[in-house]
Amino acid sequence: MDAMTGFQSVPRNEFDNQMELFMAYAAQRLTLGPLLISTLALGLYGIGLTLQVTGQYLL
Repeated sequence: MDAMTGFQSVPRNEFDNQMELFMAYAAQRLTLGPLLISTLALGLYGIGLTLQVTGQYLL
């Protein structure tokens, strides 16, 4: 018996292992995704500002 749930504890199967790996991967992707996107956005914004400023100087 499992003390936490009171259910009979079943041995872990391959599906549980796969799900756990997937969840860990998804969590990692979710934390990296926004960081990557914000970095890209900031980079593009910086390039846009630079082009705007240099464009004003050229004209």
